Parts: sequence; structure tokens; C-alpha cells
Amino acid sequence: MNISDLQSFIAVYHLRSISSAALELNMTQAALSKRMKALQCDLQIQLINTENRRQLVITEAGDLFYQYAKEAILRYDKLQLDLNDYRKMNTGVIKLGIIPVLAQYGITQLIGQFKQKHPSFNFHIIENEGVNLLSSLTEGKIDASILRDTQSNLLQDSLYHKIPLVNDELVVVVPASHPLTRKAKLKPQDLANLELVTLLKGSGVYEPVITRFKSCGIEPHVFFESAHIETIIEMINHSQRATFLFKKSAEPFVTPAFEMRSFSPPIYSQQQFVYPKATRLTSIGEFAKQLRQLFQYKITSEQENI
Repeated sequence: MNISDLQSFIAVYHLRSISSAALELNMTQAALSKRMKALQCDLQIQLINTENRRQLVITEAGDLFYQYAKEAILRYDKLQLDLNDYRKMNTGVIKLGIIPVLAQYGITQLIGQFKQKHPSFNFHIIENEGVNLLSSLTEGKIDASILRDTQSNLLQDSLYHKIPLVNDELVVVVPASHPLTRKAKLKPQDLANLELVTLLKGSGVYEPVITRFKSCGIEPHVFFESAHIETIIEMINHSQRATFLFKKSAEPFVTPAFEMRSFSPPIYSQQQFVYPKATRLTSIGEFAKQLRQLFQYKITSEQENI
């Protein structure tokens, strides 16, 4: 039994579903089922009952185990944070994780502006998918990260600061000649029979899209997954396919050959600057404050130029 086993059980406990928990944990349903069986075998007691395929049931032992697992995770997270602070107290470098599409939000320029005003700050910037940055943050491998709220929501508010930076809307992108452009807004039912192209699992795009489809009882036909927006746009060009992107991320790539449509109801997400409350690096708090001010200034300037 390890920390990953505890985290997996907590997800199953919260969602009461192996399939939903597997999606949240970015693993296959079969792998999660195998992990739960191994955990129960290790403990020599049944924690969950899956005989009823419609409703997963937590046993009394499962309820008790959840309380201890939750406390163990809290203690483990605090241990990692405390040890990591001791490891890096003398480095003077902030390790900052960012998701790949942040270039479209001007984050690299904002960091450059901040460094000009505060030359004593040093950064090691690491670009990765949100789900990987989330793991790096909880394991203490990075000091802070800019994440979508779809990922930061998995972190406990009692342990992490989550500073809002900018909101964005998840939209459907189709070729300009696509029949769906006749509609102002789209529902999963409109897309049910289409081949869909999407960013990878863990991107912060895949998860809310799949959740919206499944909430309507529709299994989406995902034809192609990629980590690159350019590839995704090319895959839907001259076709009847559709893809999903956040509006600000998509704008540099959406030429007149493509059109964007909102979901009905719309799906919004927020970029957040996330860092541990227990950090000993006071520079992170100062950077978070300045970064938010720079984002707000950028947003105000863009609105004035419209």
C-alpha cells in the first residue's frame, strides 16, 4: 500500500464510481479496478462493493479507511512541503510550472516584465501538461504552477493558495463550411455523430468536454488526440470533424477558414497561480501578487483597444 493507493481510494470514495475516478486520476478503468482489488487484498478487508453495476457501495470498513487515508494524505503533503523547503532554501530559484498554451495568454512576456522590475528573482520555468504539473506540485518538485481550475480543484484549499488570473471559455471549433456553423451555440447532441479531435487527457480541455458529453448520456467519438493545437486544427481542416479549445488559446490558430461556437450552456475555466500555503519562499507570494496585477493590466488594456 502506498500514497497512490490512498489517493485512488479517496477519488473512488468521493465520486462513487470507478470509471469517473479513473478519468479524474488519468488512468484506465481496468488499472484502477486492479489497484482497488490489490488494496483490499493487502488490507484483508472489503472497502467497496461493486456487485451492483449501477451504484458502487462503500462498506463500513471503507468509511473508516477513508478517514485515515485522508489524514495520511494531509500529513504526507505537509511532509513533502516541509522537506522540499529545506532542500531548496539556499537555491534562490523559483521553479514555476506552466501549461503549454500559456504563450497565448502572454505569460512569458509578463514574467519577463516582472524580472525587469525585480532582477533579484530567478526562475526555472517548466512547461508540461496540467495533470503532470499537478503531480510535480504535490510532490514538491516545483514551487508553484499556473493551472486551470479543472486541475487545481483537485488540490485542497486548506493547503494551497489559488490566485485567479484570467477566465476563458471552452469553445467548439469547426471548419467555416461545416453545417454546425448555422447554429449560434452547440450541445453535445449536435456533435454526437461527429469524429472529434481533442487535446490529450490531463490537458484541462479533455476532461470538461468528456464530462459534458457523459452528463448528457452521450459517448463521444474521439477520433484523434494530440498535445499540439496546430496538429488539431490541421486534423479538422477540410472535414466534418470538430475540436474543442479555450478561446484565447485558439485565437492565434483560428483563421477565416474556421469558426468557433460556444457550448450551451457555456463552459468556463479559470487560470490560477497555485502554490503551497506552507512554503517558506516569501518571494512566491510577492510574485503571485505582481503577476495578478500584470494580468489585470493586460486584460484592461485589451478591453480598451476593442
